[in-house]
Amino acid sequence: MRLAGLLFALLLGGCSIAGSHGGRGVPYSITFVNHIPGSTLRFSKAESSDGTPYVHPGSLRSLGPKLQGATLGSIDVQPEIPEWADFTLTTQLLIGGKEGPVGKPEVVRVYLRKHVPREVIDEVLNAPPSSTRAGQRSKLLWLYLVWTERGPYVHWELTKGCCDIEKEGGQPP
Repeated sequence: MRLAGLLFALLLGGCSIAGSHGGRGVPYSITFVNHIPGSTLRFSKAESSDGTPYVHPGSLRSLGPKLQGATLGSIDVQPEIPEWADFTLTTQLLIGGKEGPVGKPEVVRVYLRKHVPREVIDEVLNAPPSSTRAGQRSKLLWLYLVWTERGPYVHWELTKGCCDIEKEGGQPP
């Protein structure tokens, strides 16, 4: 049943794929976006500050607008957004239209919680149940980890239902 819901959400092209774990924690989704022109980021490992592994997006070519990217999925088993997450990745640049050598693996720590205001987290935690998605809250938090030539930054959106943006903010690019 959960797989069917996940596939349905993916077909809708961006609605939440947050699962339910008894209503505990902040339902959030992490989307990776690569804004390094002519590059491919290859992720080999990703884990949160408490050691919880994330499913990583594999390879991610540079795209365009922030909503294009690879989505990790949603986690709502923690009472808070993790303080930070570590990502092990390599970067491969396009040289003359062909993929060049892959760089050395590096671990990049991205601070998450400090970029989302406490009142936004509380709003998600205190949101009533969804009238359309059984076992889920009516508000969801979307985190975008945007990789740029200057390093990653965090952008967030608070949505009502799957797609109606109520608030957004975060670290500037």
